Amino acid sequence: MGVAIAWESENVTLAQPTSLYVNAPASYSGTAISGSNETAWEVVFSFPPNTDLASASVTITHGGASVSPGPVVAVDPESRTVTATFSSRRTGNSAARTIVATVNGVVNPSEPGSYTYYSTFTAQTQGGVETTIVGDQTFALLSNPSAPSVGTVTLGTALEGEISSYAFPVTVGPFGRLAADAEAGPNKIFVLFPPGTQLPVNPVASHVVLSVGGADFPLES
Repeated sequence: MGVAIAWESENVTLAQPTSLYVNAPASYSGTAISGSNETAWEVVFSFPPNTDLASASVTITHGGASVSPGPVVAVDPESRTVTATFSSRRTGNSAARTIVATVNGVVNPSEPGSYTYYSTFTAQTQGGVETTIVGDQTFALLSNPSAPSVGTVTLGTALEGEISSYAFPVTVGPFGRLAADAEAGPNKIFVLFPPGTQLPVNPVASHVVLSVGGADFPLES
């Protein structure tokens, strides 16, 4: 009697995230080649700390076609896991039995550095036998070059006890906002002065000059 092979792959092959910048939306995906006797599946992705899964969703293809019905998805922000369960069966060559599971809408951690995410693919045969394969992928996140940045502060005078101006350049994001994306939100700049600095008792808008491209713009408040 032959033995049904649950997986042709020995492990899950995990791809690098589609974006390697901090705070950027990205997709994470895993690939495995199934045997020809499975009918039920569970795929679990485990993400590193500080990963935002609030908008996470999952797509599954088996043999290049989306599974139908689509996967049932559970997102657990506390454990930073995304679980997808679905039913599907494919026979034929390796390409026809390739499963690709993708978690979309993930927002990368906010700090640059090295991170690792994991995934487990569990298959169940028609006879109820379960087998699991696993995979992991390490990746490095970089600072977002599109994010706003603040340059060096220039003092009008560095003499102690003198009235001075504080000037600093701010580079906005690609959408002209104080953010790296186009989502609506406040554009605010907070300035924290060193201890001992005396600020105007009743500050008014004229105390601040906003220059854009060499032109000054009046402030309302």
